[in-house]
Amino acid sequence: MFVERGQPRPSAQQREVLQRLPGALAAYLAAPNDASTAQGAVDLLRSGAWPAPLTAGEAALLGEGLCLVTVSHDRASAPARQTEARTEDVSLAFPEDLDGRKEPLDHRSPQEAGAQEGFSQHGGHDQ
Repeated sequence: MFVERGQPRPSAQQREVLQRLPGALAAYLAAPNDASTAQGAVDLLRSGAWPAPLTAGEAALLGEGLCLVTVSHDRASAPARQTEARTEDVSLAFPEDLDGRKEPLDHRSPQEAGAQEGFSQHGGHDQ
């Protein structure tokens, strides 16, 4: 388990919930249209072990949503998926506005940019 520096280690209750999570998710994936398997996974997210567990309303919506999947074992009936990008699928245009702020593409300091340009213009370290 990965723990960020300065963050408290998971409590015993959190570790117990984390240990149960893979089994609950595996049960759901084995039977995604079974409301009880979806509820088993959702219940772990409602656990008081978490600093901000799901509310009853959030859990109900998630549980309902998890059961809405359509499982198809017939690959021929599945819609065809695009496997290669076409020219019209790709845009290299830079967005006009990024959440109201303009940012340069080059995040180097002017000193770093100048040093790299000088290095490139003068043939690198072979000179």
